[in-house]
Amino acid sequence: MSAIQSFKVLGLGLVCGIFIWIGVELGSWRFTDIYATLTGARAPNPPLDDFAVFYIAGSLVREGRGGSLYDLDVVRTEESKLYQRGPSDFEVLPFFNPPAFAAAMAPLSALSFELAAGVFVGLGLGVFAFAALVLWRCSSLGMPEKATILLGVLSSQAFLDTIFHGQITFFVLAAIVVAFAALTSGRWFGAGLALSVTIIKPNLLVVPGILFVWQKQWRIVLGLMSGVCLWLVVSLAVAGPKGLLAYVNLLREAATWDDRTGVGVYWMYGWNALARQLVGPDKHWVVTLIAGLLTALTVVLCALAFRSRSPTDPSHWTAQFAALIPGTILSSPHAYRQEVLLLIIPAMLLPSATHGRTRRIVWILLAGLWIAVASQFPMLDTLRVNLAIPLMAALLLVAALSASQASRASAARESAAHLFASGGAPTAAGIEPRLLAPTTPRSGPPHA
Repeated sequence: MSAIQSFKVLGLGLVCGIFIWIGVELGSWRFTDIYATLTGARAPNPPLDDFAVFYIAGSLVREGRGGSLYDLDVVRTEESKLYQRGPSDFEVLPFFNPPAFAAAMAPLSALSFELAAGVFVGLGLGVFAFAALVLWRCSSLGMPEKATILLGVLSSQAFLDTIFHGQITFFVLAAIVVAFAALTSGRWFGAGLALSVTIIKPNLLVVPGILFVWQKQWRIVLGLMSGVCLWLVVSLAVAGPKGLLAYVNLLREAATWDDRTGVGVYWMYGWNALARQLVGPDKHWVVTLIAGLLTALTVVLCALAFRSRSPTDPSHWTAQFAALIPGTILSSPHAYRQEVLLLIIPAMLLPSATHGRTRRIVWILLAGLWIAVASQFPMLDTLRVNLAIPLMAALLLVAALSASQASRASAARESAAHLFASGGAPTAAGIEPRLLAPTTPRSGPPHA
C-alpha cells in the first residue's frame, strides 16, 4: 500500500470514528426521551409526536370516523386524550397525509400507543436498512467511501430526527431507491409504481411527476398514475368525498401558515424557508413569490438533467436522480430536517458519476451539508440563514451539469457506433466523456 493510500485509509478511519462518536453523543439523550415515551410517559410535544398523529389518524379510521381526519377540533380532542393534558395546554398537530395512509395505520392503532410506536420505529429501521443495502449495491464507490457515507447518515440529525419524531421518511426513501433500481434495470412501469408511494407526502411527488411527463416517459407515468389512483380510491373509501375535499382545503390553508399549528417555515429546508429567513415574518406573499421563482428555476435545472429522452447507461440515471433529490427538497413547501435524509441517494450515487475536480466539489458539498444540518439551530441564531439550502442548490447544479454532460457523451458514443456500423468514419469516437460510463441496461426508457 502506497503512502497516499495509507493516508487516505487513515483519514477515512478518523472520519468514521468522529461520526460514530457524534452519533452516540447525539443519540444518547434523544433515545432516552424516546424510551420514556415508549414506557408510558406523556407530555405536550413529546418524542414520537408525529407518530402520535399517525396513531390517532389510524384510530379514527378504525372507529369509522375517517371523515374527521382533518377536523382540527376532533384531532385536538384525541391528542388531548393521548397526551393526558387539557386541550388548551398544547398546540394541535394536524394530520397532513392522505386518508389512505391513515388506513394503513389502522392495524397499529389497535395496539397500545407504546407497543405501536415500538413496532413502527422497528419497521422503519428495517425499511431503512433495506434501502441502504440497495443503494450500497447500486453505488460503484469503494467500500471505504460507502461505509463513510453510511456512518455519516446514521450519525446525522436527519436520521435521528426521523426516529425521534416517528416520521415516515424511511418509507419515502425506500420507495425512491426502489424506483431508481427499477429504472436502471429497465422496469419502467415498476419504477413509476414504486415512486407513487411518495404520495404519502404529496409535496415530494410534484417535481418527479413534472419531469417524467415532460420527458414523455409514458410507461413510467402510467405506473405512477396507477399507484396514485389506487391511493385515491382507498382515500375515497376511507374518508369519502367530503373528507378528501377537507384534506385538499387543509393543504391549501397550511400553505399560508407560519409559526402555528405544526408549521414553522423558518425551520424548513425548501426555498420558502430561505425566503422567509431573508425577508422576515408577516410577508407571506413576498415569500411565496420568491419561493415560486426559485422553484421554477429548480425545475429548469432538473429538466436540464432529464433532457435526454433515451439515456443508454446507468450513469445517466445516477446523475439524474442525484439532481432530482435536492431539487425535490428545495421545491417542497413543507420540507423539514428529516427530509434531508433523502440526500443519502445523491451521496451514494453522484461521486461515482463524476471524477477529478468535480468529484472533489461533490465531497466538499456533502461534508458541508452534514455540518450545516447538524448546526441548524445555532446557525439560524447567528446568521439567520440555513446554509444547507444554498448548499443543496449547489449540489443540484453540479448533478444537473453532470447529467447533461453524460447525455452528450452518450449521444457521441451512439453516433460513433452508428457510423462505424454503417461503414463510415467514427468521427466522434475520439471524444472522451468525463463521466463514468458503466454497462448498458437491457433496454431504454419509453419515449414518444
